[in-house]
Amino acid sequence: MKELNVFMNNFKQPENILTFNFLWIIKYLNDGKFLKFLSRGLNIAQDDPIINIETVFGGGESNPDGAITIKLQDDEIITIYIESKTHRLGIDTGQLMRHISNHVRKNDLLLVITPRESDRKIIKDLNMNKIIFLTWQEIAKYLYDNFSSNQIINEFIEYGNKEGEFKVMNDLTNEDIQTLISWHKNKLNDRLEHTFQKLCEELVPLFKKYNMIVQSASVGDKWGRNGVEIQFEKSSLGIWAFFGIYYNENDHKIPLENGKPALAFFIDGTPADIRANIDKDPVLLKEFRDLEKSGYKCNDNGRLTSNRWRLISYQSSLENIDSFSVSYLYDELDKILKLLSEKGKSLLKYL
Repeated sequence: MKELNVFMNNFKQPENILTFNFLWIIKYLNDGKFLKFLSRGLNIAQDDPIINIETVFGGGESNPDGAITIKLQDDEIITIYIESKTHRLGIDTGQLMRHISNHVRKNDLLLVITPRESDRKIIKDLNMNKIIFLTWQEIAKYLYDNFSSNQIINEFIEYGNKEGEFKVMNDLTNEDIQTLISWHKNKLNDRLEHTFQKLCEELVPLFKKYNMIVQSASVGDKWGRNGVEIQFEKSSLGIWAFFGIYYNENDHKIPLENGKPALAFFIDGTPADIRANIDKDPVLLKEFRDLEKSGYKCNDNGRLTSNRWRLISYQSSLENIDSFSVSYLYDELDKILKLLSEKGKSLLKYL
């Protein structure tokens, strides 16, 4: 069987990385019941059923994302070809038919995996019994239900959830379209940017009140957050801050409070500098534990997220506010900075 080392692969595209990790899990488990689930109930040999695993094909008229050759209980050998999709790309039925024509033989199967339940109808309409459809959510649920005591399986599920690969991605409904129309009709992007720009004018005296000297502030929407990026004048570690709306976990890998966009404050820094200084500062680490009791979340030694650019974070709900105004944002940021200055004084020396 081809060796698959989960730590050694050259794939760059998220779709290929996801498929490789999935194939590694299949090889790691080598479990007949799991393969039976993936193959729509075939009678898989229970002892070492996997004969071979191939990763992404290349150079052909069609190139499946992988293939698993397995042994059935009657000693028949079949191959399950895999075509996987993430939320970035939809199903191409022409591609699937080329896979069937160029690769799938006799009793072989083509397993199509996507995050969209609506794709099930597309596969059903093809009316081909050689094609199996599963969602990533179904696969994650099976693994959780049957292998939840296995740390490696839990880490695979965590990876899929945090990267957004296992999230349900259905087509836009009429209600979604109406929300989109309303968003653009009311020029919410422009109004948000205007509010944050006005807030920038208030930041220098606000931060100075807590002995933090702001060098510059700019409005931007990146890394899953939309708001104000704040640079400090004399930061010894190149640390900066953010205040605004945090709406997407993919970059930060910090869970959204209640799974919804939130008003958030972050302090970020260069990972190498954080490891060399902050991670080894016993006084500051003690203060971090006090900050956590007040609602902050701290990422010293990677305890919160694998994204080491993120040092501390604070989130508060957007659901019950009356007006998303400059005065509201100013007051919320004032409370957050007051907590930081009272319970995280040692951090200020790095700003």
